Amino acid sequence: MDNNPEISADVIDLRTLQPLDVEAIYNSIKKTGKAIILQKDSLYGGIASDISLGIMEHCFKYLDAPVKHVASMETPIPFASQLEQQYLPKHRFESELKALLAY
Repeated sequence: MDNNPEISADVIDLRTLQPLDVEAIYNSIKKTGKAIILQKDSLYGGIASDISLGIMEHCFKYLDAPVKHVASMETPIPFASQLEQQYLPKHRFESELKALLAY
């Protein structure tokens, strides 16, 4: 992260969800002991829940903290650009990542 050079993290950009690159995800968990999932969709009913389930089923013994989700707000999607920026999760990601690292 440019704003936080002291943070070292694996970043996995899932280009496809089918097939899902579970090997890359699970190897990262085994290496780091933590997972944070960022998704543009709202929290419930999104792909992050399925990825978290896979992590819990296959990598639980490697986790040093709960799996963290950062998702869009649980509200209808706004069409005004200023409201949309608040709706999207990217502005909350940094603080959530720092909270996970401090766990």
